[in-house]
Amino acid sequence: MDYFLLTAAVIQHWLETKTTGAIVNCSSICSFVGQHAFPAYCSSKGGIKLLTQTLALDYASQGIRVNAVCPGYIDTPLLEGRELEQTKTRRFTPYWSVRYT
Repeated sequence: MDYFLLTAAVIQHWLETKTTGAIVNCSSICSFVGQHAFPAYCSSKGGIKLLTQTLALDYASQGIRVNAVCPGYIDTPLLEGRELEQTKTRRFTPYWSVRYT
């Protein structure tokens, strides 16, 4: 919901002030490929990806670009003990590499 409300406010302001710009949302590889035991995470990231695509189509003609980055695995406590899921997802991640926080 925060992505929707924030982007709506920014776009409304830009339209009112005739400003152009770029919005970059953070989604996930899980927006393309569902993962076992992460239904809320995957569906929320899928929603962000579709929101981004829809906004990009709707506002491109006004000079507003909307894109999303969809990183693969980032080594955080969320992934502890999930090696099997990491192995399955590697085939969907070009140039596989794990990032750390």
